[in-house]
Amino acid sequence: MKNRKNMVFEQINNNDEIAVYIHWPFCRKKCFYCDLNSHVREKITLEHYFEGLLKEISLWKKHKITSIFFGGGTPSLMKPEWIQAIISELKKWSTFIPEITLEVNPSSLESYSLERFRDAGINRISFGVQSFDDQILQFLGRTHTAQEAIQWIRKAQQLFSNMSIDLMYGIPNQSLQTLKETLDVVLNLNLPHISLYALTLEKNTKFGQLYERAQLKMPQDDLIADQYELILQKLKHYLHYEISNFAKNESYRSKHNLTYWRYKPFIGIGPGAHSRIWIDNEWYAIHNLKLPEQWLQKVQNNTAVHDLSNLQNNIGIIEKIDQKIFKMEQFLMNLRTHEGISLVNNTFLQTDKLQKLHDVGDAIYDANISFRLTNKGFLRYNAIFRYLFDQN
Repeated sequence: MKNRKNMVFEQINNNDEIAVYIHWPFCRKKCFYCDLNSHVREKITLEHYFEGLLKEISLWKKHKITSIFFGGGTPSLMKPEWIQAIISELKKWSTFIPEITLEVNPSSLESYSLERFRDAGINRISFGVQSFDDQILQFLGRTHTAQEAIQWIRKAQQLFSNMSIDLMYGIPNQSLQTLKETLDVVLNLNLPHISLYALTLEKNTKFGQLYERAQLKMPQDDLIADQYELILQKLKHYLHYEISNFAKNESYRSKHNLTYWRYKPFIGIGPGAHSRIWIDNEWYAIHNLKLPEQWLQKVQNNTAVHDLSNLQNNIGIIEKIDQKIFKMEQFLMNLRTHEGISLVNNTFLQTDKLQKLHDVGDAIYDANISFRLTNKGFLRYNAIFRYLFDQN
């Protein structure tokens, strides 16, 4: 192994195109299902965290940027001038960045004006709506109403040509009719991009704790499958390009999320942010410290993002990913898309298993060329992955 003394991330392959994720970890209220790295703080100086984001950006070597995504937490709580400053700093890396997305909660309490976000450089808005049913929104712990969400979306349509909304299904007490009514609202709004995710229970959430105490009953798998079929039927005129994502056409696909699903390099800025990056033709995973206060202290005291010769002083954890894990993670992500995975040079999979999945209609298998799941297979995504990799 070559001498790693003083080697930092300036050794990243020069030709890499990079997607950049900016994490704003603060929320006014924690949703009952949320297991993201988000925090409610009563008394903090938010300016310090904005300055920390700029500092961490400055520690990276400049690369060509394909997209920027402001996520959280609730990044629409950030002052628009902070967002503008971050975009300006990243435009020192790439003068032209085709997609710059901001996650927004459709609530006047949790967003500055959409005009100011647009003027700050945002060209794509992603609304965290979850449902257009007020009872479900209240059940989920959301702070907006259905009508408020519709009003914000209508405003955004006057300002942004590219936008998306997040919705959920598989929610307790969510009937097929309730979901149908939400989907009808979505179709009436004529949105260019829609993401629909099944509710999953995580231990460190209010819902997870209620479930463990048998105080929350989740819907049966058959109902969730029926809801997914309803989604496919209602959105049949959209391009279904990933398990949970639909676009009016290819130009409206999320460029940023496609970076993840295609398992391309990306950089995460902020507490708890993740990165995947090539260094000297080796694939590395980086996980920033999750607690905002600890992350900020490390950023303020660092002169490089991650020094491979001094791991104790890093902003987070860095680990080299071996070829087997790389292939498995790549397959896991590629399998989420309708593009599927190329089997050229991928000889680690058992072809008899691929053929069996093809025979039962869960996948389309073109021997030694490609493998992708059908809509039926998407419903069994986790089980299929375990089957292919013998994970119990």
